[in-house]
Amino acid sequence: MRLLCIPKQLEKLVFRLRQSPGIRRSQRGSYCINTDLFAIDRTAGAFARPKNQFFKLFGYITSFSLILLLGALAGCGKYYLSVCQQWIDVRYLASTQAKTPDPRQDHPPQGQMIAIDWRVPNSIFKKKPEVVLDLIFWDYTTKTVCFPIEHRMGYVTYSLLDEDYLKTGGILTYKVEIVTEDGDIYEEWKHQLWVNLITIEDDNG
Repeated sequence: MRLLCIPKQLEKLVFRLRQSPGIRRSQRGSYCINTDLFAIDRTAGAFARPKNQFFKLFGYITSFSLILLLGALAGCGKYYLSVCQQWIDVRYLASTQAKTPDPRQDHPPQGQMIAIDWRVPNSIFKKKPEVVLDLIFWDYTTKTVCFPIEHRMGYVTYSLLDEDYLKTGGILTYKVEIVTEDGDIYEEWKHQLWVNLITIEDDNG
């Protein structure tokens, strides 16, 4: 039997988050988590959408594009690793903004998406690197997802949707690394709440 030991720092942070009135499902919209965890809530007024539908749709597209651009600019020099997160719900559908018929409106997707983009030097690319995404969910289960890097510059996405999202409660925290085939870590990015969970083997299990 394996027992999971949750570090006290994470327990305290999760407790504080669960007491916060704006936590998780009420935090809708895209945000880059290189910034403050709750920046989207405090800056909601600055991104208020105009009533005109054309400008409303343009605003959504511009906001997400700006997030990706800022993420790329956050990297040091011409090589970087950037990570952003977006909530997925009915507002993620293009038909919601364009006010067009869409059968998915009756059962829209629900969950979270993590977008990872990078640019690595040729010396690293020759070592067959991969993106390693370590996830901790709200139910304290964990998952590791690996994406092979096939181009020096590119991006991948990981989505937790619908049944899997409801089962786990969503993504609590995560870490992203670019690792070469010989196990060397070229670049690392950690979410603000990231801690290493400790698994203890129970001999009585």
